Amino acid sequence: MQLSAEQIQLIFYEIAMSIGNSLDLRNMLKECLSTYLRKLNCSAGGILILKNDQNNNYHYEPIYSIPRSLYQRKYYQAIATLIPPCRQDNPLPDFIQNLPLHGCTEDNNHYHLMELPDFGLIFIIKNNEDLDPYIVKSLIPLNVKLARACLACLQNESLEKVNQRLSDIVLCSEDWIWELDTEGRYTYVSESIKNFLGYDASDVIGKTLYDFMTKEEAEKISDTFNSIFDQNERMVDIENWVVRKDNSLACVLKNGFPIIQKGEFKGYRGVDKNITLWKTAELNLRLAKEKAEEANRLKNEFLANISHEIRTPMNAIIGFCELLKHEKLTFTQRDYVYTIDGACKSLLTLVNDILDLSKIDAGKLQVETIACSLEEILNNLESLMAGGAREKDLEFKILHRTKLPEIIKTDPTRLKQILINLVGNAIKFTKQGHIHVIVSLEYKNNKYYIRFDIEDTGIGIPQNKFTDIFQAFQQADGSTTRHYGGTGLGLAITQSITEIMRGSITVTSQVGSGSTFTLLIPANIDIGESTPLLGEKQIQTRLTLSDNDDNLKFQGHILVAEDNLTNQKLIDLILKKAGLKTTLVNDGSEVIQLLDSIQSFDLILMDMQMPRMNGYDVTKYLREAGIQLPIIALTGSAMKGDREKCIETGCDDYLSKPLNKKDMFTIFKKFLTVSITL
Repeated sequence: MQLSAEQIQLIFYEIAMSIGNSLDLRNMLKECLSTYLRKLNCSAGGILILKNDQNNNYHYEPIYSIPRSLYQRKYYQAIATLIPPCRQDNPLPDFIQNLPLHGCTEDNNHYHLMELPDFGLIFIIKNNEDLDPYIVKSLIPLNVKLARACLACLQNESLEKVNQRLSDIVLCSEDWIWELDTEGRYTYVSESIKNFLGYDASDVIGKTLYDFMTKEEAEKISDTFNSIFDQNERMVDIENWVVRKDNSLACVLKNGFPIIQKGEFKGYRGVDKNITLWKTAELNLRLAKEKAEEANRLKNEFLANISHEIRTPMNAIIGFCELLKHEKLTFTQRDYVYTIDGACKSLLTLVNDILDLSKIDAGKLQVETIACSLEEILNNLESLMAGGAREKDLEFKILHRTKLPEIIKTDPTRLKQILINLVGNAIKFTKQGHIHVIVSLEYKNNKYYIRFDIEDTGIGIPQNKFTDIFQAFQQADGSTTRHYGGTGLGLAITQSITEIMRGSITVTSQVGSGSTFTLLIPANIDIGESTPLLGEKQIQTRLTLSDNDDNLKFQGHILVAEDNLTNQKLIDLILKKAGLKTTLVNDGSEVIQLLDSIQSFDLILMDMQMPRMNGYDVTKYLREAGIQLPIIALTGSAMKGDREKCIETGCDDYLSKPLNKKDMFTIFKKFLTVSITL
């Protein structure tokens, strides 16, 4: 049937009016396709949408109103064949241009396929007669308009989905989202602020950031916000405390972006995260840490005081025992003296062990690495331990069966402490036989180590106790403690110090046959052809006359500042026996009273814990007065840093109680004239 131009124009008008009346894609397609079919007198039709898969392959699939009865029609199957998946780099428009727009007839039905550019295809069927080619061609602009309307609907649906998604996120989030204008006033807040601060969103709009802070918090943080607003910078992880509606405080983490519209700064959009629990936990942790540090400080102060209080009387007991040993005593009296002396030294060992254990637990026990003589360390070990072995009729030897370096780099004080502990244990638990210290050089893991094997023929250790003996307050069994004494701290401390020195300690043993403790300590040197080595021989103790304290005689006048009368008496006796003249004072103020005549003295022994005016203040006063007299600090404390504190105050050297006469005379040699009597 031939249509007039006016009829065709009316058809186009009604079809055009059906396009774009709805932003819902399916409703619009329903209305448009119904108008197409009705005005063109078509029996059926449908819309196919262009889609791409994850591999970016394009294909067409029905989106609206293609009758299922058509799926088996030959022409529809021909369409599926003609439109295979195609890649993005094979432009679809070229492909569509090759499709027949009409001309396929089946069972007196005429099938027409028309392009909807960038969206899909429209597919219509007309019974008994074909569409006028002029009408089909004239529909192209309408199809373009329909395609654009469809794309607009898709964009709107995507936008609605995004908005819904954002809305759901905002509603589900415990954080609150906000927008600020250029003056920092809220122009938008999410409803989650109700759960967060207790305010309705309407209560917040128009208020500033600072309206929800304490005055102190606002003053503290205002410079930060002012700088950010002035520079239009991002807000990145800004923490500040805000006031809830119930006047409780909450901490927020603020992040925001500047809003820029057409190049003009409009304010900020961002989010506040509730970090109150984190900050509270952080605050509690900090308070707990401060309490722990304070407790540790008080503990160290207590230990220092206890150390002083114990060492001061022990100094007198051990000192007078040493003096009595040189007097004419009966056998019974001498036995009593040695018993008292042994008990005091055991108590001193316990005090030292507890102090060391405290330092280790606090992580404050430090070691130094300095060049030192290995032979001197071994000679010193023999001079200290051989006597105890001889008292039990044990053979004691220090042997080395490989060449050893003359100089190693380690902490000589801590190494001697470890060796004395291991040898002391060997002597304690051995009734007969021998104690051998076998020293050798070992190369392991590309490093040189000094190896010490402390071998005894004592009671031995069960294999299942090898781990226990290195635990604090543990020994092989309870009967060991009762029979041999001790607290079980020695090996625990020894192993801890060894590990701090980056060494290792192991044990092999057989019950009834003895034990061997193996100590490996880094030599911290490179062994080369030019390295001086000790020969393969038994270490022999080298005693000289100067090593015998009884042969030393000093010249000089010593001022002794000591508040404990018993210690005054002891020090006075030791110094006078060494040929020295003494003057005794009871506290620091008496030292100051002697300022005019103080240059008549050759050295001051200064107790640092005196009442009224302590040794630190006296020393500082003397140095500020220009007194350059040697001052030797004398203290019952033996905590980390005591020596450094004394030296920094102005002392020339340091002695800890109980006084060791040999150590004291070694220091005196630096400042006084000494002679040796035969």
